[in-house]
Amino acid sequence: MKKPRAYERYEKKSDRFGGSKSPKNPISIGEEFIVTIEETSKSGTGVAKIRGFVVLVNNSNPGERSKD
Repeated sequence: MKKPRAYERYEKKSDRFGGSKSPKNPISIGEEFIVTIEETSKSGTGVAKIRGFVVLVNNSNPGERSKD
């Protein structure tokens, strides 16, 4: 077994990758929101934001309102 690196010695594994300190999702599966498409991604999907969380919407153009 390898020795831990100097910066790994005093931290818990759960803290290293977020663990309990990671932010919670502002939305959950099954919730519906009415969003305004802000821009289009390179693949052509619409990009909207819900409380800072990025949501991708298929078949939409910038400026449209969509129920997601």
